[in-house]
Amino acid sequence: MLRKKYLYFSFLIFIFLIICSNGGAESKPSIPVSPRQNNQYPTKGPYQQSYKNKYSTESLNALFREINTQEYDQNIKTTGKQKHHWYNTFFDHTTDWLLVLFSFLLVVVTGFLVIYNYRLWKANAGLLEVSQEQSRDMKESLNISRNSANAAQKSADFAEEALHISERAYLTINYIGFKKPWQIDERVEIEMKIINRGRTPAHLIEIFNKVEIVENLPETPIYSKGSSKFMQSIVAAGNQHTIQGLFGPIITQVLFDDIMSIKKTLYVWGRIIYQDVFKKQWVTAFGAEHSPHGFLPVEGYDYIAAYEPEKEQS
Repeated sequence: MLRKKYLYFSFLIFIFLIICSNGGAESKPSIPVSPRQNNQYPTKGPYQQSYKNKYSTESLNALFREINTQEYDQNIKTTGKQKHHWYNTFFDHTTDWLLVLFSFLLVVVTGFLVIYNYRLWKANAGLLEVSQEQSRDMKESLNISRNSANAAQKSADFAEEALHISERAYLTINYIGFKKPWQIDERVEIEMKIINRGRTPAHLIEIFNKVEIVENLPETPIYSKGSSKFMQSIVAAGNQHTIQGLFGPIITQVLFDDIMSIKKTLYVWGRIIYQDVFKKQWVTAFGAEHSPHGFLPVEGYDYIAAYEPEKEQS
């Protein structure tokens, strides 16, 4: 529809240019001038004197005007109309026709350029809209991919953590007791057995233990690095490991009386640091007090947790 409008517009411009170029093209008949004006009779030579003698200048001019008028009238009678139609003067205005033709072609080409530029603009506008929509879809896709990746990472972390929990080593205190009956003026010697209740081996790194006879233990245990023993032992899954050489103070008569009167109590407490096959370190703390029924656990001293030395230093 738009192309037809431009074609109609171009045709109207073409007709307008034709009318403008031929509106004032009505040609007047050319009336020949006298031979004197065109220098058609000799002005020099042997015939000059005879022309001058026979005719005067005024009479010659009048004669030629009469002849030209008669020829013009005869032309009107023969053709029936003056020579002023565009097809009779076509070749007299060749340059004008070429100018009209080129102007028409320029209008047509310009019209097509306008049409195709409009289509190009419309196509680019549609392309911009599509690209914006694709950009929005891509951003949504990236967000979905990022969320999926985060969810997958969390799932992997949970799976790894579950694997560590189910497959790692678990060292616990299986037994605490006297290696031999204690006597006055002798040092107390304690024997302790640990067992690996996990499914993979445990690598013993450090053991801290303390045997003391006091009224009460502090609420929070304080582990001194100077009293630790560094070990390089492997405890296989389901196996038991015995730790010996845990010595306490010398039992004097005064200490013996305090223990028997329950003024003071014998305590054994400490911790074991070990590493599992996943290169993660754990700590098993223990605390026990002596009673007539054996050693009983002390609240706050018996636990199993991940070993975090940075928190311990702070």
